[in-house]
Amino acid sequence: MQPVPESAVTRIDEQAVNLLTWQMDIALFELGDAGEWTPVERSSQGTSETVASLLASAKARTVELPDSTISFAVDLRDFYLIDRVFLEAKGQSGSLRLAFADDLLSPENNGWARPIGPAQFSNEAPTDLGFSPVEARFVWITVEGSAPLSISALSLFGDLTLADVGSALPPFVSWPMNTDTNLWQTIDLGSRPAGARVTHLSRSGLGNPNALIDTDPATLFSVESAPEPFYFLVELADVYPVMRAALHMDPAAGRLALYGFTQLPEALEVSSPESDESFGKIRIPSDFTETYVPLASVHLEEPTDYAELNIEGHSLKYALVQWTTNPHTLSATSFSIYGNVPAPFDLYTISNVLTAPDLAPAEPQTNPTPEVPDRLVPASQ
Repeated sequence: MQPVPESAVTRIDEQAVNLLTWQMDIALFELGDAGEWTPVERSSQGTSETVASLLASAKARTVELPDSTISFAVDLRDFYLIDRVFLEAKGQSGSLRLAFADDLLSPENNGWARPIGPAQFSNEAPTDLGFSPVEARFVWITVEGSAPLSISALSLFGDLTLADVGSALPPFVSWPMNTDTNLWQTIDLGSRPAGARVTHLSRSGLGNPNALIDTDPATLFSVESAPEPFYFLVELADVYPVMRAALHMDPAAGRLALYGFTQLPEALEVSSPESDESFGKIRIPSDFTETYVPLASVHLEEPTDYAELNIEGHSLKYALVQWTTNPHTLSATSFSIYGNVPAPFDLYTISNVLTAPDLAPAEPQTNPTPEVPDRLVPASQ
């Protein structure tokens, strides 16, 4: 199987990385009752009514907060030239405020830089706001709307690109076997920063399909509806234990299914790209669905913008994703494959992880199907 064209990967890797995720090893602070900053544990990210949920690895994660206003600060752990913010509201309007500083200043301190005034948002379209670059390490974010406050895809971008953060996790066989799963972090193993790629399509579409696995909620890939299913192939960096998969899209009804493999079956016919600007084609045999059973599938009776599959207990390197819909066009912003990894791998700066002396990658494994101890597949959050 031929790799995805380098030009297509390069175009995606030139895009900025979303800095507002736990995977970037950030620290979160909320305003306490006395008006002071209070640290927020990342372990609370699985609760849908916490600010921490906004910073989970799904670039389209939606949370519903009981109050009409949230205000929190984020330590980005490093200085970046920040120049863009993205936010999507669900069924309401409101305002977004940003402030920047070199240190975690008190809320009353006048040292917070405010390069832009309150940005108004509505449910009619996402807020995608660019501004003059501001170099900062700490960001204070305030979102005001109506209760309950339902927002998603809160993202912050700067001068850090996908190419800057590394290209793959270490091989599975080099992972330290922590027995305390509380120290593990859920990350998107199917993302570009983790080394994944969309390599083949059953038919062409509009846009770069690797936009499905970048970290920018504004990028999308679409394919016209047809009677036959649409397939795309995602190749992970290695064989990893996985938990769930998720697709975020414009509202559509249909069926989503995922087939997982450690090696591609010979029955799948894949061809190399015709040019540097195209992707390989994959042809699905007529008896494929009779021979192979998907790891999970879901049928969406009514148009919806989100579909999730439970694939816990499986390991895979290749995810063959099937989308069946008619007459709706598939227009998707993200596809994710989540798994739990040991705490040393909980940030996107993979190049730093790979050079750590106690986490050097092992030699390439000869057995494509690693043995997965039970502790490597903790319960879904």
